[in-house]
Amino acid sequence: MAKIHLFLDIDGVINARTQSAQFLSKYQGHDLHGFPVSYALPLLQAVDQADWIKPHWLSFGWQAHSIVWNQWAKTKIWPCAYPLTPQQTRYILSTSKLDPSIIAEKEGKTIAAIYHSKICEKIVWIEDGFPPSAIVWANQDPRVILIDTLHPTDYSLRGINDWNITQIKEALDLQF
Repeated sequence: MAKIHLFLDIDGVINARTQSAQFLSKYQGHDLHGFPVSYALPLLQAVDQADWIKPHWLSFGWQAHSIVWNQWAKTKIWPCAYPLTPQQTRYILSTSKLDPSIIAEKEGKTIAAIYHSKICEKIVWIEDGFPPSAIVWANQDPRVILIDTLHPTDYSLRGINDWNITQIKEALDLQF
């Protein structure tokens, strides 16, 4: 069983308008393009080869289309953790230790991460800006590591880059 559950957002994390658009893959008959950051390909391939990591896509914008990034990186297809069904959402809200009043509907990614990470040793969520519910969850659950890809002083900089790649590698126990 995987020791680390990874939740990976796409836009602002591995897809940032720092380079020109690239063809990623066809999905349901349509060409999809993206702006992969330079670390996107080596990270996706390293995660895919790491049997101690169970990766999940956690993308509001891409949702089921997230698998295009697996096709682009020539990796196995990873499950999409978001969105949850209404039944799954109700289940987490009724069983979670989080105060339901802090979870707004727009914070469904936190609910999805909680739902998909019930049994694991460590949870790493890489996102460009976290909702308050994710921060509360991370403060309550010592397994959770949140890695924000928004630069701490220049919010126009985002994505996996030289300033955050070491933290990501250490959190996931990866070398590439």
